[in-house]
Amino acid sequence: MKHILKKLIINPIVFVISKLVYFVLTKLELINFYPNPHGGVIDILNHNSIRESAQYFKPYLDKIVMFKKKEDLWKFALSKIEKNQNVFEFGVFKGESINFMSSIRPDLNFFGFDSFEGLQEDWGGSEFRKSHFDLKGNLPKVNSNVKLIKGWFNKSLPDFLKTFNSKISLINIDCDTYESSNEILMILEKQIISGTIIIFDEYFGYPGWEYGEKKAFIEFVEKRNLKYTYLAIANEQQCCIIID
Repeated sequence: MKHILKKLIINPIVFVISKLVYFVLTKLELINFYPNPHGGVIDILNHNSIRESAQYFKPYLDKIVMFKKKEDLWKFALSKIEKNQNVFEFGVFKGESINFMSSIRPDLNFFGFDSFEGLQEDWGGSEFRKSHFDLKGNLPKVNSNVKLIKGWFNKSLPDFLKTFNSKISLINIDCDTYESSNEILMILEKQIISGTIIIFDEYFGYPGWEYGEKKAFIEFVEKRNLKYTYLAIANEQQCCIIID
């Protein structure tokens, strides 16, 4: 403390300038007012979740392809699908991903499942509550090779499968929460076989990622003694997996 006071007395001009710079930066909101120098609790949790996710995938780097953009991961997954195959998407929302993928592969059949009434439950680890992403039941415009199936997964999917007997080559799960992801995997138990490719849109990289889509998948494969391989990840939480 004496050392600091001595420096301030010797360098009063430096002290005044530093205070002035700090004041200006705070006014410009370039410095946040947090009691913790590393930010608030949520900031720290976000930072740690990214670090933990990176550590999780480190042992798989000999096989994983990495993409900065989710669109490149989608293209990668689609490149592994043969012509005239079927793609299921869960969590269509405004149709961004299903329209992108169906335009890339017009030779594939896409089926999009969504209630279009938002989340079925609160999304733990995020700010999104039940009913977030609600489109009031309105369906988005989609490409001609896309069929939308409206309803909650636990009702719409079993009903659809009663008359659908074809192979499902690619499954895109973008329903965010453990509960919904678990429902989908359980219902599709017989359809998920060797060679099935699954994309998860929120597999890692956010607080509580271990308890969301990832937890649902790991529980599913462990209970059924299924082997799998991580094919690719994207910087925005997406993960592409193939069942061995």
